[in-house]
Amino acid sequence: MNEKYFREYILEETGRIKNFQNKLENNEVREDRIYSVKRKIDAIQFELLIARYSSGEDIEKLENDFIQLLNDMPLYWNGNSGYIDMLWMMALAILFDVSREKFGILSDLVTRYNRKDALLEFFVNYKMHGSIEQLEGDYSFGFPYDKLTDIVANREKAVEKLKEYLEKEKLYYGYWSFEAGAIAKILNLDDSNLKDVPYYPYDLVHYKSNSM
Repeated sequence: MNEKYFREYILEETGRIKNFQNKLENNEVREDRIYSVKRKIDAIQFELLIARYSSGEDIEKLENDFIQLLNDMPLYWNGNSGYIDMLWMMALAILFDVSREKFGILSDLVTRYNRKDALLEFFVNYKMHGSIEQLEGDYSFGFPYDKLTDIVANREKAVEKLKEYLEKEKLYYGYWSFEAGAIAKILNLDDSNLKDVPYYPYDLVHYKSNSM
């Protein structure tokens, strides 16, 4: 998508948020709908964050907004919530290199709702315990994420296999593969060959150096 598309999308979605917020402030939302409206605002804000990144907005400007979304996760994410929401939040938390304390918000939610998933556990072990073990266990959704197991297990060929993951799965259609970026950062890969590969968030991977 071009700059005009993102500019119009961001303007439209920002307007939707303001409209919802005005209705809440003016007590125009039924009490039994207030939570749903607030959750919708949060979802739109997350979509806006991705759109702003896609439009090329400065990453430093996005970081504070991401932290606010992370802080709000316990209000809107539970055991029945979307897997991709948690996966992307964890991956972005690693790419933004948030503190262990902040990442603990996500880790605690996964534990509280007993959400078993190999990739989420891999991210938690890395960020909370400084452990880079093999990516093992069952996935909430096998394809394409199960392809990442082989990437982590074969680190000498990890960049090559990660490139295949990005180019051959054809899954994203305008979205970003934040989990691929997080894997590259965790493994400290020389990802120069991935810089121009579609869906790979190269600048986010290199936004901050690794720290636990």
